[in-house]
Amino acid sequence: MADQPPSDEQVLDAAASGYSAHTIARILGVEDRAVRTTIARIRRRLGARSLDHAVQIHQTRKEQQS
Repeated sequence: MADQPPSDEQVLDAAASGYSAHTIARILGVEDRAVRTTIARIRRRLGARSLDHAVQIHQTRKEQQS
């Protein structure tokens, strides 16, 4: 497994594609715990109620920057 935690962008993009935390971990080659920790950090930073809500916030911000 990889030593570095996954980036917020990687996790949010994979979640937006409908992947579960477990599947995201497998795709990125990291431990499930690393993905769950990243999700928790993302949710706190964005003030999101859930991962789906975090994805929605992230996508809205990306659209506003375009």
